[in-house]
Parts: sequence; C-alpha cells; structure tokens
Amino acid sequence: MKWVLAGAAGALLVAVACSGDETGGGEPGGAAGAATGGWGGTTASSTSTTTSGVGCSWPGCDDPFPCGRYDVSPSPTCRACASDYCCNQLDQCDSGSECASLLDCLSNCCEVDWGCNEQCHDTYYSGGAYYADKVTSCLAENCAADCGWVCGTATSVQHSVLLGECLTQHCCTEFLACHDDVECCTCLDGAASPACATDVSFDGYSTCQRANCPVAMCDTGIGFYQTDASHQWFFEPAIDCNLCGIANCCGHLVTCVGGTVPDPPGSAIDLCLKCLYDSEGPACTDQSTAAAAVAFVECMDANCADCADYPMAPLLAPRFPQ
Repeated sequence: MKWVLAGAAGALLVAVACSGDETGGGEPGGAAGAATGGWGGTTASSTSTTTSGVGCSWPGCDDPFPCGRYDVSPSPTCRACASDYCCNQLDQCDSGSECASLLDCLSNCCEVDWGCNEQCHDTYYSGGAYYADKVTSCLAENCAADCGWVCGTATSVQHSVLLGECLTQHCCTEFLACHDDVECCTCLDGAASPACATDVSFDGYSTCQRANCPVAMCDTGIGFYQTDASHQWFFEPAIDCNLCGIANCCGHLVTCVGGTVPDPPGSAIDLCLKCLYDSEGPACTDQSTAAAAVAFVECMDANCADCADYPMAPLLAPRFPQ
C-alpha cells in the first residue's frame, strides 16, 4: 500500500496557545524550515492577528469571512460557528477598532494572568471592553467546542477541535493544573523556556497529552495529520493514527530518524520523510534510512491500515509534548 506523505513543504506546525497567547511555533526547525499550513495560532477568544479584506491572516488561508475583518481563527469549524452565531458582535470589533486593540493586547496574556489582563482592560476600557466582552461571551456560549476550547476554559490548543476534545476527555486534571498557574501557562503558550523542563505541572500535562492525545509519534517529531480539500491551510492531528503508530511501529520510525530521540535534528527528519515518501527515489540518499522507512510502512500496513490516507509531516521547533 502506498502511503500519502507530506513532502518537505508540508510541515505540521504544533504549539499550544494560552488564552489569547499568540504562538506560531517559534523558529522553524523541522524538515520544512517554513510552514505553509498547520494547525496553530491563537485562541478564538482573543486572537492576535488582523487582516483587511477576508479576515484570515493564516498562511495560505483564503477563506472569506462575512463578519467584519477581525481574524477570529484559522479553524474552519470555529469560523463557521462564529459567523453563524456571533456576526453582530464581530461587526462591532472590526480590525482597527478599540475592541480589536483590546483583543490584540489580551493575546499577550495567559487567561489566568489577572495583572496582564487588567492592564489591557485599563488601556482600552474607553471603547473596547464592551464589544470585546460581547465577542468572547458569544463565542463561549455558542462556539467553545467548535473553537477547540479545552476543559471549560477559553483556551484552545492550536485551534484544534480534535485535540481539544481529546484533552477534555482525558487530561482535564493535568491541563487545568497547568492552565491555572501563570508560570506553567507560559509553558503552554509555546515559550518553551528552560524553566518549563522542570515545571511539575507542565510535566504532568505533557505526560498525559503524549499518552492520550499525541500529535507525533515515538519522540521523533513526525506525526499524522488530516485536512480537507476546501481548507488545506489548516491541519488537525490524526490522533488515533499516531496512537496506533506508537503502539506498533516505533522501532522502525526511530531508526528512520537515526535513533536520535527525543528531538532528532531537522535533517534527519527530512531524510526520513523523503524515504517514507519514496524509498527508491533520488531524495532518499541513505540505505539504512530507506530500509527503516520501508519497514515502518510495512508495519503500518499490517497494523494501522486505516491510516494510509493521512499525510505525515514533522513538527517545527520549539518542540511540544508529542
């Protein structure tokens, strides 16, 4: 069976967004070096990027948005829900307005960082707070699930509905313990500071997420994702396929990236992906990598055949729980 794989340009951009915290995954570090699509960005309740015209600033997104120009989310499901239920509110929060400025300011705050949030409200209280509250209240009431908000918070993990559902089902205790702590929340937003490596709450969240809702496999940084033809700029993690690969085929994938896990170098991920795409092609330049790629594909065929139609792509640095 021939597996559908993302080439070097198809990078899976993975980060975690604190409510209102804009994250783009940091400096490119996977095989691609630059992402043309991905599931990532800011939370729906307080996005941080605006655009004139279509209301979508996500790379590759050309989806018209009928409710003003403020960039609510790159997520097709979140955008559809917002247009169905919150158009009146969003029309009052157009790009360039006090409302939009307030949401931009809040995009630099974790949801539980009261000092940061209060400073934003103090700065833009004259004209922004009323309409911003209307927007966030409407989204919370009508679109929390469609915008991927996790465990009753106004925080999404890269706008991913599937990951939000999975974390809400399996990891609420761990997620909320980190979300409700300002220092841990800064780890969730993608900052990946050295302190995050020793943060007990972040470790608890990371462990639960990797075990139940992995976005990549076997500490290699390579994972399955899914998209659809009409929204190709937006990826969702194929969690069940990643779980199946982890359960059955880790050894072959680790060998494919040279055995350097966790965090194999981008060149190793790139070569592994090229060999997974075509083990006999000119881009697959290492015989042992090619053999490991073939073994991984055969293992997936035998154990996870339903995943054959999903592409694979690398994470981009900084790395997050896989």
